[in-house]
Amino acid sequence: MIIELSKDKSLRNVLLKANIDNNTMSLVKADAHISDIKNSLIENLNSSNMVRYRKYIAKAEDEEDELRSDEEIRDDLEEELDESMATTVTGGGGTGISQTKDLEVDEESRTVSEGFEATENRRRQIEHKRIIEELQDISKLLDATKVLANNIKIKKSRKTLSGYKFLNFASWVGRRGNEDNSNKLLAILTILKKQTSDEKNFFYDRYKEFLTADGKLEILETKNKKGKTKRSKPVNIKKIVTELEELNKRMLPIEDSNEKISLYDTLINLHINEIEKNPSIKQNKGKFARQTARSKEIARKLSMPDQDIAMEMKKQYNLFKKNMIN
Repeated sequence: MIIELSKDKSLRNVLLKANIDNNTMSLVKADAHISDIKNSLIENLNSSNMVRYRKYIAKAEDEEDELRSDEEIRDDLEEELDESMATTVTGGGGTGISQTKDLEVDEESRTVSEGFEATENRRRQIEHKRIIEELQDISKLLDATKVLANNIKIKKSRKTLSGYKFLNFASWVGRRGNEDNSNKLLAILTILKKQTSDEKNFFYDRYKEFLTADGKLEILETKNKKGKTKRSKPVNIKKIVTELEELNKRMLPIEDSNEKISLYDTLINLHINEIEKNPSIKQNKGKFARQTARSKEIARKLSMPDQDIAMEMKKQYNLFKKNMIN
């Protein structure tokens, strides 16, 4: 039986027309919170309604996550990415960005003034070098992912955690258990997906101290001990961001079907299959934690009787509630 939910974005309207248990229907008619409706669906799950109810539960979970604003999600991801990408440059911990506090300079003291200038110059040199290394790291992730997008093959599968099987993904940044790179790439792409305007562009804001009007990293000149001038390499930040945004728009074909899947979702599902857990940016974010739990359950329980599967779903739900309380 195929249950069409996409024609109506509201689960409540779908349930009002559906054949469901009385307890859940009473909650729907009372306009109860979506979480209460979801919990009732889980509690009344059985072998006869399992196919329909699993779809309703999944839809309810999606609507729960939609209640959380994009801005809240983006702020959390920016903080996580900032911590994972940056290194300390002044010995104070944290991001290493703008960590040199404003120095109180006695204008009457040339010595103090010169000391401040030397300290500030040194800070800028260290920070500029750190930014270049960070952008080089992002560029490597970008280049590898462009190769991946051109070569990966995708098929649907009931035997994998994500529901998809992937081939030709040797260029994936998470290969050989490199979980950190996969998490970093997904954090970058997610932030770009969630941003609403250039004013909230995480990357431009991150590098604004050294950003030129045309979106490039300022070229810094330094002198070595012999007095020889050295110029930093030019880096086009605007180009990097544009190419990352293009990756977010990329759609990939699913073999043996007329369907497509976004490269972004492909990277998430590839991470789930290969690392066998959610990407860090999705952990404890509700939807993706539950998505993996559902996928694992379906893949592992396909050979079990329907009644056993339904009972197992209830056990997982009760365990989830217990963990949330603790």
